[in-house]
Amino acid sequence: MSYAEIVRTVGEENPGTANLPLLIWKACSAVAHGDLWATINVTELERLDEVGGMVGNRVSASVRTLSFMAALTVGLTETAWSLYDRRGQPPY
Repeated sequence: MSYAEIVRTVGEENPGTANLPLLIWKACSAVAHGDLWATINVTELERLDEVGGMVGNRVSASVRTLSFMAALTVGLTETAWSLYDRRGQPPY
């Protein structure tokens, strides 16, 4: 079973938001591995100046986005452990 399948299984525990855990996992993984699309979408970009055709930018973490992702990840982890505990019970 792949990591994506494990995360998808956790999502199935909450039918209204079934795809949310997979989205969160992919976004966090992309940021952790430095994927450009994730870096652009979860950071704040501030244009500083332009000199000789070169643009200076400041890239910083978005506290709002990171806090939101962390809170969702904690909830996802709690759901995953609960599912693990339920499935680990004896069948009788």
